[in-house]
Amino acid sequence: MERVQVWWAKVSSWLVPVAIFALGTIDIVQNGSISSEGAQASFPGPAAAHFLFLFLVTVPLYWRKRNPVAVLLAVIAVTGAWVLSMFPLSVQPPLEPALAVMVGLFALASQSDGRQLVIGTIVGGSMAMSIFVAEMIGGSGIGNTFGALLIFSLSWIVGRIVHQHHANAVGQEHRADQLEQEQEVRAARAAAHERARIARELHDVVAHSLSMIVVQAAAERRVLRPEESSTHSVLESIELTGRQAMVELRRLLGVLRKDDDDVPLLSPQPGLRLLPQLVSELGDSGIQVDVTTEGDLSAIPPGLDLSVYRIIQESLTNVVKHARATRAEVQIHRHRQSIEIGVTDNGRGDDPEANQLGFGLIGMRERVAVYGGEVDAGPMMDGGYKVRVVLPFEVGERAVS
Repeated sequence: MERVQVWWAKVSSWLVPVAIFALGTIDIVQNGSISSEGAQASFPGPAAAHFLFLFLVTVPLYWRKRNPVAVLLAVIAVTGAWVLSMFPLSVQPPLEPALAVMVGLFALASQSDGRQLVIGTIVGGSMAMSIFVAEMIGGSGIGNTFGALLIFSLSWIVGRIVHQHHANAVGQEHRADQLEQEQEVRAARAAAHERARIARELHDVVAHSLSMIVVQAAAERRVLRPEESSTHSVLESIELTGRQAMVELRRLLGVLRKDDDDVPLLSPQPGLRLLPQLVSELGDSGIQVDVTTEGDLSAIPPGLDLSVYRIIQESLTNVVKHARATRAEVQIHRHRQSIEIGVTDNGRGDDPEANQLGFGLIGMRERVAVYGGEVDAGPMMDGGYKVRVVLPFEVGERAVS
Protein backbone atom coordinates (compact mmCIF):
# COMPACT_ATOMS: atom_id res chain seq x y z
CA MET A 1 0.00 0.00 0.00
CA GLU A 2 2.83 2.38 0.82
CA ARG A 3 4.45 1.72 -2.56
CA VAL A 4 1.18 2.56 -4.30
CA GLN A 5 0.95 5.85 -2.38
CA VAL A 6 4.51 6.78 -3.29
CA TRP A 7 3.91 5.88 -6.94
CA TRP A 8 0.67 7.88 -7.05
CA ALA A 9 2.34 10.91 -5.48
CA LYS A 10 4.93 10.86 -8.28
CA VAL A 11 2.62 10.40 -11.27
CA SER A 12 -0.67 12.01 -10.19
CA SER A 13 0.49 15.55 -11.01
CA TRP A 14 0.63 14.83 -14.74
CA LEU A 15 -1.49 11.66 -14.97
CA VAL A 16 -4.80 13.36 -14.02
CA PRO A 17 -4.61 16.22 -16.57
CA VAL A 18 -3.39 13.79 -19.26
CA ALA A 19 -6.34 11.48 -18.54
CA ILE A 20 -8.86 14.36 -18.79
CA PHE A 21 -7.23 15.61 -21.99
CA ALA A 22 -7.32 12.10 -23.51
CA LEU A 23 -10.99 11.73 -22.55
CA GLY A 24 -11.79 15.14 -24.07
CA THR A 25 -9.90 14.30 -27.26
CA ILE A 26 -12.00 11.20 -27.79
CA ASP A 27 -15.15 13.17 -27.01
CA ILE A 28 -14.31 15.94 -29.49
CA VAL A 29 -13.20 13.56 -32.25
CA GLN A 30 -16.42 11.58 -31.93
CA ASN A 31 -18.44 14.79 -31.65
CA GLY A 32 -19.75 14.29 -28.14
CA SER A 33 -20.17 10.53 -27.88
CA ILE A 34 -19.18 10.71 -24.19
CA SER A 35 -20.84 13.99 -23.15
CA SER A 36 -24.04 13.74 -25.24
CA GLU A 37 -26.93 11.50 -24.27
CA GLY A 38 -28.44 11.58 -27.74
CA ALA A 39 -27.44 11.92 -31.37
CA GLN A 40 -27.23 15.73 -31.21
CA ALA A 41 -23.70 17.10 -31.67
CA SER A 42 -22.15 18.17 -28.35
CA PHE A 43 -19.25 20.22 -29.78
CA PRO A 44 -20.62 22.79 -32.21
CA GLY A 45 -18.19 24.99 -34.06
CA PRO A 46 -14.54 24.45 -35.07
CA ALA A 47 -12.91 21.43 -33.47
CA ALA A 48 -9.62 23.34 -33.21
CA ALA A 49 -11.23 25.87 -30.85
CA HIS A 50 -12.49 23.06 -28.61
CA PHE A 51 -9.03 21.44 -28.56
CA LEU A 52 -7.54 24.78 -27.53
CA PHE A 53 -10.01 25.19 -24.66
CA LEU A 54 -9.44 21.57 -23.65
CA PHE A 55 -5.71 22.17 -23.56
CA LEU A 56 -6.09 25.37 -21.51
CA VAL A 57 -8.45 23.76 -19.00
CA THR A 58 -6.28 20.68 -18.33
CA VAL A 59 -2.66 21.93 -18.42
CA PRO A 60 -2.99 24.14 -15.29
CA LEU A 61 -3.96 21.05 -13.29
CA TYR A 62 -0.31 19.95 -13.36
CA TRP A 63 0.50 22.73 -10.83
CA ARG A 64 -2.60 22.22 -8.67
CA LYS A 65 -0.58 21.04 -5.64
CA ARG A 66 1.87 23.95 -5.78
CA ASN A 67 -0.65 26.76 -6.23
CA PRO A 68 -4.20 25.38 -5.84
CA VAL A 69 -5.94 28.81 -5.72
CA ALA A 70 -4.46 30.10 -8.98
CA VAL A 71 -5.06 26.77 -10.71
CA LEU A 72 -8.72 26.63 -9.62
CA LEU A 73 -9.40 30.19 -10.72
CA ALA A 74 -7.69 29.57 -14.07
CA VAL A 75 -9.66 26.38 -14.66
CA ILE A 76 -12.98 28.03 -13.79
CA ALA A 77 -12.18 31.04 -16.00
CA VAL A 78 -11.32 28.82 -18.99
CA THR A 79 -14.38 26.67 -18.33
CA GLY A 80 -16.62 29.75 -18.33
CA ALA A 81 -15.09 31.06 -21.55
CA TRP A 82 -15.38 27.64 -23.19
CA VAL A 83 -18.98 27.02 -22.16
CA LEU A 84 -20.32 30.54 -22.74
CA SER A 85 -18.56 31.10 -26.07
CA MET A 86 -18.89 27.70 -27.77
CA PHE A 87 -22.19 26.25 -26.50
CA PRO A 88 -25.78 27.49 -26.46
CA LEU A 89 -26.88 28.32 -22.91
CA SER A 90 -29.76 25.89 -23.09
CA VAL A 91 -27.47 22.97 -23.99
CA GLN A 92 -25.70 20.87 -21.35
CA PRO A 93 -21.93 21.61 -21.54
CA PRO A 94 -19.40 18.80 -22.04
CA LEU A 95 -18.07 16.64 -19.22
CA GLU A 96 -14.34 17.49 -19.42
CA PRO A 97 -14.40 21.08 -18.06
CA ALA A 98 -16.60 19.90 -15.19
CA LEU A 99 -14.02 17.20 -14.35
CA ALA A 100 -11.26 19.82 -14.40
CA VAL A 101 -13.22 22.04 -11.99
CA MET A 102 -13.82 19.07 -9.67
CA VAL A 103 -10.09 18.27 -9.61
CA GLY A 104 -9.29 21.94 -8.94
CA LEU A 105 -11.79 22.12 -6.06
CA PHE A 106 -10.42 18.92 -4.55
CA ALA A 107 -6.85 20.24 -4.81
CA LEU A 108 -7.86 23.55 -3.19
CA ALA A 109 -9.59 21.85 -0.26
CA SER A 110 -6.92 19.18 0.30
CA GLN A 111 -3.75 21.24 -0.28
CA SER A 112 -4.55 24.62 1.28
CA ASP A 113 -5.73 25.98 4.58
CA GLY A 114 -6.48 29.24 6.36
CA ARG A 115 -6.69 32.45 4.37
CA GLN A 116 -5.70 30.75 1.11
CA LEU A 117 -8.56 28.29 1.42
CA VAL A 118 -11.12 31.00 2.24
CA ILE A 119 -10.09 33.26 -0.64
CA GLY A 120 -9.96 30.40 -3.14
CA THR A 121 -13.34 29.04 -2.08
CA ILE A 122 -15.10 32.43 -2.14
CA VAL A 123 -13.64 33.63 -5.44
CA GLY A 124 -13.89 30.25 -7.16
CA GLY A 125 -17.44 29.71 -5.89
CA SER A 126 -18.49 33.17 -7.08
CA MET A 127 -17.08 32.54 -10.55
CA ALA A 128 -18.79 29.14 -10.77
CA MET A 129 -22.12 30.58 -9.60
CA SER A 130 -21.87 33.30 -12.26
CA ILE A 131 -21.60 30.61 -14.92
CA PHE A 132 -24.56 28.68 -13.47
CA VAL A 133 -26.70 31.83 -13.27
CA ALA A 134 -25.90 32.66 -16.89
CA GLU A 135 -26.92 29.14 -17.97
CA MET A 136 -30.15 29.29 -15.98
CA ILE A 137 -30.99 32.65 -17.53
CA GLY A 138 -30.26 31.18 -20.93
CA GLY A 139 -32.72 28.36 -20.35
CA SER A 140 -30.69 25.55 -18.82
CA GLY A 141 -32.69 23.31 -16.51
CA ILE A 142 -32.35 23.74 -12.77
CA GLY A 143 -31.73 19.99 -12.45
CA ASN A 144 -28.47 20.25 -14.40
CA THR A 145 -27.36 23.27 -12.37
CA PHE A 146 -28.24 21.69 -9.02
CA GLY A 147 -26.50 18.44 -9.95
CA ALA A 148 -23.32 20.30 -10.90
CA LEU A 149 -23.39 22.31 -7.68
CA LEU A 150 -23.83 19.12 -5.65
CA ILE A 151 -20.92 17.37 -7.36
CA PHE A 152 -18.63 20.40 -6.97
CA SER A 153 -19.57 20.73 -3.30
CA LEU A 154 -18.83 17.04 -2.70
CA SER A 155 -15.42 17.45 -4.36
CA TRP A 156 -14.59 20.28 -1.96
CA ILE A 157 -15.88 18.31 1.06
CA VAL A 158 -13.91 15.19 0.14
CA GLY A 159 -10.83 17.37 -0.25
CA ARG A 160 -11.27 18.76 3.27
CA ILE A 161 -11.66 15.24 4.67
CA VAL A 162 -8.43 14.18 2.98
CA HIS A 163 -6.70 17.31 4.31
CA GLN A 164 -7.86 16.57 7.86
CA HIS A 165 -6.72 12.95 7.69
CA HIS A 166 -3.34 14.06 6.37
CA ALA A 167 -3.02 16.67 9.13
CA ASN A 168 -3.87 14.06 11.77
CA ALA A 169 -1.33 11.62 10.32
CA VAL A 170 1.38 14.31 10.26
CA GLY A 171 0.51 15.31 13.82
CA GLN A 172 0.70 11.72 15.05
CA GLU A 173 4.01 11.22 13.25
CA HIS A 174 5.36 14.41 14.80
CA ARG A 175 4.24 13.33 18.27
CA ALA A 176 5.81 9.90 17.73
CA ASP A 177 9.10 11.52 16.68
CA GLN A 178 8.94 13.81 19.70
CA LEU A 179 8.31 10.91 22.05
CA GLU A 180 11.17 8.97 20.45
CA GLN A 181 13.52 11.91 20.91
CA GLU A 182 12.43 12.33 24.53
CA GLN A 183 12.93 8.60 25.09
CA GLU A 184 16.45 8.82 23.61
CA VAL A 185 17.26 11.79 25.86
CA ARG A 186 15.99 9.95 28.95
CA ALA A 187 17.92 6.84 27.96
CA ALA A 188 21.11 8.88 27.45
CA ARG A 189 20.68 10.52 30.83
CA ALA A 190 20.05 7.14 32.45
CA ALA A 191 23.17 5.72 30.81
CA ALA A 192 25.28 8.69 31.93
CA HIS A 193 23.90 8.42 35.46
CA GLU A 194 24.66 4.71 35.54
CA ARG A 195 28.19 5.24 34.23
CA ALA A 196 28.82 7.77 37.00
CA ARG A 197 27.39 5.35 39.55
CA ILE A 198 29.61 2.53 38.26
CA ALA A 199 32.65 4.80 38.42
CA ARG A 200 31.87 5.79 42.02
CA GLU A 201 31.47 2.18 43.05
CA LEU A 202 34.65 1.10 41.32
CA HIS A 203 36.43 4.05 42.93
CA ASP A 204 35.61 2.62 46.34
CA VAL A 205 36.84 -0.81 45.29
CA VAL A 206 40.07 0.54 43.79
CA ALA A 207 40.67 2.89 46.73
CA HIS A 208 40.32 0.01 49.18
CA SER A 209 42.77 -2.17 47.23
CA LEU A 210 45.20 0.72 46.85
CA SER A 211 45.08 1.55 50.54
CA MET A 212 45.90 -2.08 51.31
CA ILE A 213 48.95 -1.82 49.06
CA VAL A 214 50.08 1.37 50.82
CA VAL A 215 49.57 -0.08 54.30
CA GLN A 216 51.37 -3.32 53.46
CA ALA A 217 54.27 -1.48 51.83
CA ALA A 218 54.64 0.84 54.83
CA ALA A 219 54.47 -2.05 57.29
CA GLU A 220 57.04 -4.09 55.38
CA ARG A 221 59.36 -1.10 55.07
CA ARG A 222 59.40 -0.58 58.84
CA VAL A 223 60.54 -4.13 59.62
CA LEU A 224 63.38 -4.21 57.10
CA ARG A 225 66.96 -4.53 58.34
CA PRO A 226 69.40 -1.66 57.66
CA GLU A 227 71.37 -3.64 55.08
CA GLU A 228 68.22 -4.01 52.92
CA SER A 229 68.37 -0.38 51.82
CA SER A 230 67.47 -1.08 48.18
CA THR A 231 64.30 -2.89 49.17
CA HIS A 232 63.57 -0.08 51.64
CA SER A 233 63.76 2.47 48.80
CA VAL A 234 61.50 0.41 46.56
CA LEU A 235 58.86 0.03 49.25
CA GLU A 236 59.08 3.71 50.12
CA SER A 237 58.51 4.56 46.45
CA ILE A 238 55.53 2.20 46.31
CA GLU A 239 54.07 3.80 49.44
CA LEU A 240 54.58 7.33 48.13
CA THR A 241 53.14 6.52 44.70
CA GLY A 242 50.18 4.76 46.28
CA ARG A 243 49.39 7.74 48.51
CA GLN A 244 49.57 10.10 45.53
CA ALA A 245 47.26 7.82 43.57
CA MET A 246 44.77 7.83 46.45
CA VAL A 247 44.74 11.63 46.42
CA GLU A 248 44.01 11.62 42.69
CA LEU A 249 41.25 9.08 43.22
CA ARG A 250 39.62 11.34 45.81
CA ARG A 251 39.76 14.20 43.30
CA LEU A 252 38.21 11.96 40.67
CA LEU A 253 35.40 11.03 43.04
CA GLY A 254 34.76 14.73 43.65
CA VAL A 255 34.31 15.25 39.90
CA LEU A 256 31.97 12.26 39.63
CA ARG A 257 29.80 13.47 42.50
CA LYS A 258 29.67 17.08 41.30
CA ASP A 259 26.10 18.19 40.50
CA ASP A 260 24.88 14.81 41.73
CA ASP A 261 21.97 14.76 44.14
CA ASP A 262 22.74 11.22 45.29
CA VAL A 263 23.95 11.02 48.86
CA PRO A 264 27.16 8.98 48.96
CA LEU A 265 26.81 5.69 50.81
CA LEU A 266 29.14 5.15 53.75
CA SER A 267 28.57 1.40 53.92
CA PRO A 268 30.90 -1.02 52.09
CA GLN A 269 30.09 -1.84 48.48
CA PRO A 270 27.92 -4.95 48.16
CA GLY A 271 28.91 -8.24 46.58
CA LEU A 272 27.77 -11.82 46.22
CA ARG A 273 28.02 -12.19 49.99
CA LEU A 274 24.78 -10.17 50.20
CA LEU A 275 22.95 -12.29 47.60
CA PRO A 276 21.13 -14.41 50.24
CA GLN A 277 19.81 -11.22 51.82
CA LEU A 278 18.56 -10.00 48.42
CA VAL A 279 16.85 -13.33 47.78
CA SER A 280 15.21 -13.19 51.21
CA GLU A 281 13.84 -9.68 50.54
CA LEU A 282 12.31 -10.84 47.26
CA GLY A 283 10.80 -13.82 49.02
CA ASP A 284 9.03 -11.43 51.37
CA SER A 285 7.51 -9.71 48.30
CA GLY A 286 6.01 -12.99 47.09
CA ILE A 287 8.60 -14.08 44.51
CA GLN A 288 10.44 -17.34 44.99
CA VAL A 289 14.07 -17.09 43.88
CA ASP A 290 16.25 -20.17 43.37
CA VAL A 291 20.02 -19.64 43.18
CA THR A 292 22.39 -22.13 41.53
CA THR A 293 26.17 -21.64 41.58
CA GLU A 294 28.96 -23.52 39.86
CA GLY A 295 32.66 -23.01 40.45
CA ASP A 296 34.61 -21.13 43.11
CA LEU A 297 33.06 -17.70 43.62
CA SER A 298 35.19 -16.73 46.62
CA ALA A 299 38.20 -15.62 44.54
CA ILE A 300 36.31 -13.22 42.24
CA PRO A 301 38.03 -9.79 42.13
CA PRO A 302 36.17 -7.11 44.17
CA GLY A 303 35.14 -4.95 41.19
CA LEU A 304 33.80 -7.92 39.27
CA ASP A 305 32.09 -9.23 42.40
CA LEU A 306 30.32 -5.88 42.78
CA SER A 307 29.21 -5.87 39.13
CA VAL A 308 27.89 -9.44 39.31
CA TYR A 309 25.80 -8.53 42.36
CA ARG A 310 24.47 -5.33 40.73
CA ILE A 311 23.50 -7.18 37.55
CA ILE A 312 21.60 -9.82 39.51
CA GLN A 313 20.01 -7.13 41.66
CA GLU A 314 18.83 -5.14 38.62
CA SER A 315 17.52 -8.27 36.87
CA LEU A 316 15.49 -9.29 39.92
CA THR A 317 14.26 -5.72 40.33
CA ASN A 318 12.92 -5.85 36.78
CA VAL A 319 11.18 -9.12 37.66
CA VAL A 320 9.40 -7.39 40.55
CA LYS A 321 8.50 -4.23 38.61
CA HIS A 322 7.60 -5.53 35.16
CA ALA A 323 7.35 -9.30 34.87
CA ARG A 324 4.38 -10.11 37.15
CA ALA A 325 6.21 -13.32 37.94
CA THR A 326 5.93 -15.67 40.92
CA ARG A 327 9.27 -17.44 40.52
CA ALA A 328 12.76 -16.54 39.32
CA GLU A 329 15.95 -18.53 38.92
CA VAL A 330 19.49 -17.21 39.22
CA GLN A 331 22.43 -19.18 37.82
CA ILE A 332 26.06 -18.17 38.40
CA HIS A 333 28.78 -20.18 36.64
CA ARG A 334 32.46 -19.49 37.29
CA HIS A 335 34.53 -20.51 34.26
CA ARG A 336 38.28 -20.34 33.87
CA GLN A 337 38.23 -17.15 31.81
CA SER A 338 34.83 -15.65 32.61
CA ILE A 339 31.82 -15.65 34.88
CA GLU A 340 28.36 -16.27 33.43
CA ILE A 341 25.10 -15.03 34.96
CA GLY A 342 21.61 -16.16 34.02
CA VAL A 343 18.37 -14.79 35.45
CA THR A 344 15.02 -16.18 34.26
CA ASP A 345 11.43 -15.76 35.44
CA ASN A 346 7.99 -17.17 34.68
CA GLY A 347 6.37 -13.79 34.05
CA ARG A 348 4.66 -12.36 31.00
CA GLY A 349 7.91 -11.88 29.06
CA ASP A 350 7.63 -8.14 28.45
CA ASP A 351 10.69 -6.05 27.66
CA PRO A 352 11.28 -3.75 30.65
CA GLU A 353 12.64 -1.08 28.33
CA ALA A 354 9.24 -0.87 26.63
CA ASN A 355 8.16 0.97 29.76
CA GLN A 356 9.24 4.61 29.94
CA LEU A 357 10.71 3.99 33.39
CA GLY A 358 12.41 0.73 32.43
CA PHE A 359 16.02 1.91 32.18
CA GLY A 360 17.43 -1.02 34.19
CA LEU A 361 18.75 -2.83 31.14
CA ILE A 362 20.47 0.34 29.98
CA GLY A 363 22.44 0.50 33.20
CA MET A 364 23.13 -3.22 33.01
CA ARG A 365 24.58 -2.87 29.52
CA GLU A 366 26.73 0.05 30.67
CA ARG A 367 28.09 -2.04 33.53
CA VAL A 368 28.79 -5.01 31.26
CA ALA A 369 30.53 -2.73 28.75
CA VAL A 370 33.05 -1.71 31.43
CA TYR A 371 34.39 -5.29 31.40
CA GLY A 372 33.97 -5.88 27.66
CA GLY A 373 31.34 -8.50 28.36
CA GLU A 374 28.18 -9.67 26.64
CA VAL A 375 24.54 -9.22 27.60
CA ASP A 376 21.52 -10.88 26.03
CA ALA A 377 18.05 -10.07 27.33
CA GLY A 378 14.61 -10.83 25.92
CA PRO A 379 11.42 -12.89 26.15
CA MET A 380 11.70 -16.67 26.03
CA MET A 381 9.80 -18.84 23.56
CA ASP A 382 7.82 -20.66 26.25
CA GLY A 383 7.05 -17.52 28.26
CA GLY A 384 8.96 -15.53 30.79
CA TYR A 385 12.01 -13.35 30.43
CA LYS A 386 15.70 -14.19 30.44
CA VAL A 387 18.85 -12.16 31.08
CA ARG A 388 22.22 -13.73 30.26
CA VAL A 389 25.49 -11.93 30.97
CA VAL A 390 29.09 -13.04 30.42
CA LEU A 391 31.87 -11.05 32.11
CA PRO A 392 35.42 -12.01 31.09
CA PHE A 393 38.34 -11.94 33.53
CA GLU A 394 41.36 -9.83 32.78
CA VAL A 395 44.70 -11.64 32.50
CA GLY A 396 45.76 -10.51 35.97
CA GLU A 397 42.44 -11.52 37.47
CA ARG A 398 42.73 -15.02 35.98
CA ALA A 399 46.20 -15.32 37.46
CA VAL A 400 44.93 -14.40 40.93
CA SER A 401 42.20 -17.00 40.74
